[in-house]
Amino acid sequence: MEVFEFEPRYEYQTVSGYKVLISQFESGKEQRRYKRRLPREWRLGFSGTYDLIASIMAFHNAQQGTFRKFLWKPLNESEYIHVRFVDEELQLQVQGRAVASVSLTLREVFD
Repeated sequence: MEVFEFEPRYEYQTVSGYKVLISQFESGKEQRRYKRRLPREWRLGFSGTYDLIASIMAFHNAQQGTFRKFLWKPLNESEYIHVRFVDEELQLQVQGRAVASVSLTLREVFD
């Protein structure tokens, strides 16, 4: 399985949550049932040489966008997890001749 080894160059966002079923009764009481943890998501931004960003785009193409899962180690964590790209397409932004950037979102995949 392929490994996404690229490190974001600037700020990133992590999104996590839980699925809780809430039943509201006529008496005003409610019942809560825990269903599951939702998959985490990471919104990452990359900036660097055109060749670096082109490598990220090539990795996205090799995974056929959102089709294949791959391994990635979240920032500040010690173990690799299975993730997929959320975006079907990536937009390359080029500044000048040698600098480029791209933003992408990864979503955790539960096996």
